[in-house]
Amino acid sequence: MGLDQYAYRRAKGVKRDDMQQIAYWRKHNRLQGWMEARWREKGQPEEAVFNCISFRLKKKDLEALAVDIITDNLPKTEGFFFGDDSKDYYMKEDLLFVTDSLKAIQAGDKVYYDSWW
Repeated sequence: MGLDQYAYRRAKGVKRDDMQQIAYWRKHNRLQGWMEARWREKGQPEEAVFNCISFRLKKKDLEALAVDIITDNLPKTEGFFFGDDSKDYYMKEDLLFVTDSLKAIQAGDKVYYDSWW
């Protein structure tokens, strides 16, 4: 068991089951913390649990994520299933995810982040 995270792109008219995976992470706790904080900024209540939630990412979200990756500003996040600190391990993959996601949005697709722990 543990934290599994996915990013998907979905073209207009494509069913949820037919989305294309962009990225996969295993126990990237800092990304999970960043995504949860962003999700809450968009109005989710503190008592809501950020687990098995398809969170749509827009261009401005991805641009903010890129800045936080580059400036080493992903928050340290702890949880029973979240593993050790993921500070440096995923940096290259994270930046590639941002680039691929921005290209998907530019092509007219929607991008989603989802996690399960």
